[in-house]
Amino acid sequence: MVGEFDTLVNLDYKCFNDAILLYIRQDSKLRAPLMHLSVSGHAKRGHGMFQGVDFPESHVYDVLTSVETKEASEKIRRRTTLEVQRTRLFLEALVEETFNDKDKKLKHFNDGKLYVESIDRHEPLFDFLELRRDNFSIDDPVNFLKGACLVGHMDSAYWRQKTMERFQNKNFEGEFMDMGYGTCMPCDIKKLRENGHSLDELATKSTSIEFLNKLITEGSIKTFKESKNPNSKDYDENVFDVYIRQKIGPGICDDAALIWLGKNYGKSAYVGGMLVDTVDTFSKLSAFPITGGADELIGKTLNSRVRELTGKPLVTEYEITNLIYFAAKANTPKIPFSDSVRRFHQLRRRNPEIVESLNDTAKRGVHFTATQAHFIFIETGLKVQGLSYGFEGFDSLEFYDIIEQRIMHAEKHGLYKSHQNI
Repeated sequence: MVGEFDTLVNLDYKCFNDAILLYIRQDSKLRAPLMHLSVSGHAKRGHGMFQGVDFPESHVYDVLTSVETKEASEKIRRRTTLEVQRTRLFLEALVEETFNDKDKKLKHFNDGKLYVESIDRHEPLFDFLELRRDNFSIDDPVNFLKGACLVGHMDSAYWRQKTMERFQNKNFEGEFMDMGYGTCMPCDIKKLRENGHSLDELATKSTSIEFLNKLITEGSIKTFKESKNPNSKDYDENVFDVYIRQKIGPGICDDAALIWLGKNYGKSAYVGGMLVDTVDTFSKLSAFPITGGADELIGKTLNSRVRELTGKPLVTEYEITNLIYFAAKANTPKIPFSDSVRRFHQLRRRNPEIVESLNDTAKRGVHFTATQAHFIFIETGLKVQGLSYGFEGFDSLEFYDIIEQRIMHAEKHGLYKSHQNI
């Protein structure tokens, strides 16, 4: 994969990197992974500077190979792994502090507040400026952890199957509804290609258990189930996280899922969920990917540890399936998009005329992120206009109208805030 691909990747990376404004620390080393993942998506679909020339068999592995040196690529992947580890350690420490009442090391400077910061450097996790101390502190640790745990379960093939079984493959209005799912696996990209397998087919077509076992037997797929230290010497430049589809069908709108958490459990739950959704994205560049993904590992770890400490799980099957059902793209009204982590934190310019027509709460400047807009909707019910979501540019006002309709459906079905009764 050379020549035209290399030229277009480097052109797209430069143009995109110069044009995109993210609401993260200016000196953040975590900008690069988001750019590489975005360019990888452009290459697969022919977007951006690829201008319709697509490379469906490409992978972020190829983007890194084209844009970065081997040494730089390894640094980026290890730094990504470190931030995932920092997030996991923060969540695990918060569980102990909340349910075990031991060490209070997360409450910095004795001000009695909990900040979403890495334990070792006291900076916002993933360098998100929405999580700066002057912007956010955790007011409800239990629901913060619930949000993190629920998002750690929502991409699981097992839990998506359980959701469809519970709701009998029907949407809010009783009509047939479909949902796709798959799993993330550590794959040796080089070996996978040498053995003649298609990355595009693995991601888009249903993969049987028999074929999956064949890939494992031949060594194309690895089965790493435990996270490794970011400084581990076991680094293999060819092993990356690869999505393997098990069932064809529409997935979940992450925006809808996070807003469901915010509306049901509060803003802290939204932020907890947002963190684990970010882990899911950054895991795609992890130096040490694991079977099922780091997000699923976090979800399982939090739930089992709280059960050990209290005798009850942090989240129930009922709560997990409610979330997945509400956020399903194919539920009604349908939602055709899902924002990426980069899009959640990308500052976008809104129509100045629309901005002037809003009240002070919803105005907050011409540049806005989807995360900031979602916060306002959760806290006030106000719908920030003039933004577009997803690659398709879905209108923000129309999106919030759909969310309101879905919440009304959920209320009719006894799902909205019903976890408080169990």
